[in-house]
Order: sequence, then C-alpha cells, then structure tokens
Amino acid sequence: MKPNQPAPQPSSDLRARVLQSIRAAPAPTRGEVLWRNFVLGLAGTGVMLAVFGWASGLRQEPRATSLVLETSVGAAVLTLLAMGLVLGRGRSALGPPGASRLAAAVGLPLALLLWKVGVSAQFAGMMDRWPDRPGLKCLALGTVMALGPFAALVAMLQRTEPNHPRLLGSALGVLAAGVAWVFTDLWCPVAYVPHLLLGHALPVAILAGLGAAVGRWKLGFGVS
Repeated sequence: MKPNQPAPQPSSDLRARVLQSIRAAPAPTRGEVLWRNFVLGLAGTGVMLAVFGWASGLRQEPRATSLVLETSVGAAVLTLLAMGLVLGRGRSALGPPGASRLAAAVGLPLALLLWKVGVSAQFAGMMDRWPDRPGLKCLALGTVMALGPFAALVAMLQRTEPNHPRLLGSALGVLAAGVAWVFTDLWCPVAYVPHLLLGHALPVAILAGLGAAVGRWKLGFGVS
C-alpha cells in the first residue's frame, strides 16, 4: 500500500454483520471479559496439567538439567511470541491481520522443531534413535493435553471473528498445541527427528485442522 493511499474500508456486508452481532446481545464490561477469560484460561490449564500429572509429569533422565531448561523455556518463549501475533489487537479494532495469524500458525511449529533439534544436537547422544519410543505416546499425550487450552481459547474468542474464522481457529489450535509441546518436552527425553515429527509435531497439525473445522462454527459471527 502506498503511504498516501487510504486504508481499505470494510465492505457493507461486513459492517452489517458486525452491527447485527452487536445488537444481538449486550456487550459485557471489560471487567467481566477479563474475569471470564481468567476462569477459562485457568480451567484449560488445569485440564492440561491434570493430564500431564497423570502421565507422571517431568521425566528428565537421561537429559542434563540445562538441556531440559533450554528446550522447554525456548519453546515457551516461541509460543508466547506466536500468541502475540494471533491474539494482539494491533492497530485494528477487529484484531490482527490474517497474515499475522497465518505466519504464527505456520511459523510456530517449524520454530519449535528447529529449536528442539538445534539445542539437543549440542548434547552427546540426545539425537539418537530410541527403538522402543517411536513417538505414539507423545502423539497421544500432546494431542490430549492441547485440548484443554484449545477449548479455553475458543470459548474466549467465540463469535469475535468476521473475516477469517477458520484461520483464527487454526491459529488457536497451533497455539494450544504449542503450549502442550512445552509439557511434552518436559516429559519426553527423545530428540530423534522422526520421533519428533510423529510425536511432537503431528499434534500441532491435528489441532490446526481441528481449529479450522471449529472456527467457522464457533468463532465467526453474522453468518446466515
């Protein structure tokens, strides 16, 4: 866009849908929204932590403490950065542009995988194959743990996206799987790449697909 060119205006159909949604229900106060989101976030996190605890929680051996800290903290930071792209308002009252959400949805899983491999490769033996751990347990654990945060995020943002509800849903699924990745990393000592692709990265793809399916149904509004 040229510097002096006016910003594109929402279509009349979009404006009508926004106004229809506003008239359909009274808007909650900011305090009510913050409290609701806090409760939802607490519930989603609680479900995830309960699953993590049921699976026996942190399993460090045979990893060095520094390796566990580097991979898990790095994954948490990457996920928080992606959350800023997906959930930040930016300069628009309708939320961040679709390009930001697409970048987060595509970039986060790649960044998580590269970080895990890059850090683990610096420690002797950590990239070795574990024949008895192909990744199926991590696949199940990561997918189930992500469901709590995903449900919470969808509930927080339901009926808020007039333009790209499927994209938002997919991005929320990736964020939830990113949070679950951190805890899967705390649980699993394996950094063998095929294991990571099956057990750690595939849950991200599953949640992205689930989010796209749920997005149109739960996140869009004003659709006849």
